[in-house]
Amino acid sequence: MHEHDINMFFSFIFHLSSFIFYRLSSTFTSPPPCKQMEEGSGCVSVAVTAPTGMAAINVGGQTIHSFAGIGLAQGDREKIITKVFNTKAAVERWEKCQVLIIDEISMLDAHLFQLLDEIARIIKKKEEPFGGIQIILVGDFLQLPPVAKDKDRIFCFQSDLWEKAGLNGTG
Repeated sequence: MHEHDINMFFSFIFHLSSFIFYRLSSTFTSPPPCKQMEEGSGCVSVAVTAPTGMAAINVGGQTIHSFAGIGLAQGDREKIITKVFNTKAAVERWEKCQVLIIDEISMLDAHLFQLLDEIARIIKKKEEPFGGIQIILVGDFLQLPPVAKDKDRIFCFQSDLWEKAGLNGTG
């Protein structure tokens, strides 16, 4: 990691913690889909998400399903991806997003994690993991299991994508 990246990360964490403190100490209102954080003279578009509505409220964000435009993510992969592409607002959120924060990551199963990666790569037109979007994953894998219907409960860290994205701590 370069010094600029490290400084940007710590600046981001400071602003995020200030934002969360502010959100928890004020009356809840609907959050915007992406937050703008200053980076030098420009802005960084940050999406703050969580797998459940309550977790999303707690971080002042929205559900990952809402952000991604996948609804309940029911049906086959192609059907879900088509749904996203037919939702202009969802495509715009993905196009603008530079940083994606997912809280309570343990609740996100491997299938959904891989689907989100695929959607991001297609919309961003980049083959790197999540189409080059920086992802920040927050949570405790020993606290809550993945939410999955009619599927094996496979943690997202058990997917090949976890290692490919450099999230295994070795790269």
